Amino acid sequence: MKNKTAGDWMHRKNKLILVAGRFITDIGDEFFSFGNNTWIASLGKSGRNIMAFYQISESIAGIILNPFQ
Repeated sequence: MKNKTAGDWMHRKNKLILVAGRFITDIGDEFFSFGNNTWIASLGKSGRNIMAFYQISESIAGIILNPFQ
């Protein structure tokens, strides 16, 4: 049986921190996107054009910055 060392504990702790950080970041991104979409939609008729531009630019940025996700 393998002995648990301080290195194993630190490795698990670092994994947990990375996973939790990614989860919190994703939730924050979703809230930010929801807030932007809600505010833009409240602008009325001109908001539709702004919303289209916002969604297109968000898609292009996603393709350029995260091509393998």
